[in-house]
Parts: sequence; C-alpha cells; structure tokens
Amino acid sequence: LFLIFIATLCVNMSDPWQECMDFCLDVTKRAGKMIREALQKDITIMQKSSPVDLVTETDHKVEQLIISSLKEKYPTH
Repeated sequence: LFLIFIATLCVNMSDPWQECMDFCLDVTKRAGKMIREALQKDITIMQKSSPVDLVTETDHKVEQLIISSLKEKYPTH
C-alpha cells in the first residue's frame, strides 16, 4: 500500500523541467506558425546596424511573441 501511495505521488508531481519544455515547445510552434503565414505575404526587409544585418517585420513580431510569452509565464525572471 505504501508503494502505491509513493507511486501516486510521483505520478502526480509535476516535473518543472517538463513543464518548461512543454511551454517552450508551444511558443516555438506559435512562432513557426507566424513565420509560415508571413511567408505567404510580401516581406518587408529592414536594415539593423549595417547593410548585411537585416531584419523583417516578422522577426520583430516573433521576438515580441517570445518575450511577452516568457514575461507572462515567468514574470519574476
């Protein structure tokens, strides 16, 4: 009976690393969807710090998605 109790505790305990991995996978999938959708449209390319340092509007949107998702999920980090 004790072993069943311990096994139940282990199954019900959430793994913080798995939770983090699941979260990262979800954000990555959403970012990938944004990128795939953007590829169907005209792309605006801007220059960052030099003519070879380029960035798109989609890059900015994906960056904002990642930052806002992290701030929402882990506000103290």
